[in-house]
Amino acid sequence: MSHTRSWTVRILSVLLLVAASMAFVGVGAAQHTSLSPIDEYVYIDYLAKVGSQGAVASGEATGEFAREYLDCHGVQYALEPRPEFCGTGVSGTDADYPFGGANTADLYTPIYFAITRVLAQPLMTLGGMDLVAAGRLVGAVWLAAAAVLLAGSLRRLGADRMLSVAAPLLLIGSLPIWWSTTFVTTDATAPVAGAALLYVTVRWAQSGRGAWMLPTIALVATLAKLQNLMAVAACAITLVVLAWRRSLPEAVTTRRVVTVLGSMLILPLIGQGVWSVLRPKLADPLSGAQGITQPLTGDALVREVLKFFGSYTTSGRDPLLFNAPGYLVATVLGWAIVGGILAALVLYGPRVVRRSEVSSVTPDPENARNSLLFALALGVLIVSLLGGPLLVAALWLTGQGYFPLPTRYALSLFPIALAITVTLCARARAGRVLILIGAPVAFVCGLLFVFTGTPLGSGS
Repeated sequence: MSHTRSWTVRILSVLLLVAASMAFVGVGAAQHTSLSPIDEYVYIDYLAKVGSQGAVASGEATGEFAREYLDCHGVQYALEPRPEFCGTGVSGTDADYPFGGANTADLYTPIYFAITRVLAQPLMTLGGMDLVAAGRLVGAVWLAAAAVLLAGSLRRLGADRMLSVAAPLLLIGSLPIWWSTTFVTTDATAPVAGAALLYVTVRWAQSGRGAWMLPTIALVATLAKLQNLMAVAACAITLVVLAWRRSLPEAVTTRRVVTVLGSMLILPLIGQGVWSVLRPKLADPLSGAQGITQPLTGDALVREVLKFFGSYTTSGRDPLLFNAPGYLVATVLGWAIVGGILAALVLYGPRVVRRSEVSSVTPDPENARNSLLFALALGVLIVSLLGGPLLVAALWLTGQGYFPLPTRYALSLFPIALAITVTLCARARAGRVLILIGAPVAFVCGLLFVFTGTPLGSGS
């Protein structure tokens, strides 16, 4: 009976997180009257074409569907609608559209677009939605997967069932999630990539099972979006620290650790290299110039240091584009996460670094969780500080050139950083109560009014 009850509680927990994700994405997507300025125009074109041609070619002209949608709706903060073209079946010239009429999303593999198109089709067929509305709603699937995986990680890190269900509401109702799941965007893959890597890393560190999943997820996540390499690197550093600390299960040998780490880091680079060779190319492409590429210099690399630390909850666009409650929620949660990372390093660092104190016997579960928490925090901190220059190098090597990195490129770190803070709070009664009350409140705020109203940055 208790086993049946346990599975019932698990299923209800999953359904609650799925429902919350659907509500957040559904309400947010319904409010959009224009395209996202974060490349949604070219993503819509890719989504429209993925079923017939698989991938878009470098320099390929955007199709009629995307152009008409832009003409009818415009781009938020950038372009007004053009009613002279909307619904007429006539579009402007290439020069009338962003990037000289070219689709600049050719660097992406079809993974995100193919999955989203398959899941959107029933909504289009049964619900009568257009492709954009259906594609945006599929963001709820990506978000629900991230929330459920985060809840599973929190359970493994010691949070009780109630807390592990409440805490992901902080993820679901956040500013970066609003940007990444209520529009058509490859950023939707980042939260689920980070949450999946976190869950499998914690599972392997605790049980020694599922090692093969780490390189597999790393490969798929980075093929979906190269910037998800940030979470891969953070989890790889976590495993290095745990191996040095001898905090991994006895069955996990040094050779096994080296093999897994090597696969995690090498397979994504090989995958990107293969894609750069195989992706379609046109003999006479449009220029597709975005006007953001700059020379890669030593000063440019230095500027990217510290780019991502503290930006976990404000990635996407400047929070000043939203109203005062939106800015407040994003800022408070952001500083709480930074505090959690630093606290984990301070509280558990001294005991972790003294390798000579490590016992040869199986470690105490509580000490093992402390070591894991420290390793995760150190991994997130190092990648937040140095990930910018490393990602610039990766983008340069894969032919994307250098440009100042937007903070949303570290979005895959958000679930990992949040899990660290929540786990720490779960160990104190006051912290647990704060999350149990604060997480639902933050979610409701995000659902109802945080991302609407008069923007602080509008001067109104």
